[in-house]
Amino acid sequence: METNKELWFFEWYKHGTCSAQLFTFPEYMAMAIQLYRNKHNIVLILRNAGIKHGGKYSRDDISNAIFQHIGFKPQIQCKRIGSISYLLEVRLCFTASKDPQYTNCDAYGNLFGQDCDSQVYF
Repeated sequence: METNKELWFFEWYKHGTCSAQLFTFPEYMAMAIQLYRNKHNIVLILRNAGIKHGGKYSRDDISNAIFQHIGFKPQIQCKRIGSISYLLEVRLCFTASKDPQYTNCDAYGNLFGQDCDSQVYF
């Protein structure tokens, strides 16, 4: 991405257009920023569960640590480099509404990306 504007449009077209009946583009981006700033710090949640950068952990332990904190199942995405799976992204799912609430990510497909082995590096 060359500019932040390109990133914002990429995110809108990838994730936001399904909410177009609820939000304009600027409203959607403002909501995304609000959710990011006001919700949970995933790195801190993992650290408090004993899951720290530089270690190898069960993908289920990572998912369960987040579930225990927020009460909903996250989606875990990994990136495979060679034969090793690395934690790439933790996705939290929300209802499509003007007042988004957490919802289990399993309603949106596989909880673990195709490159997530049972053990992943963080």
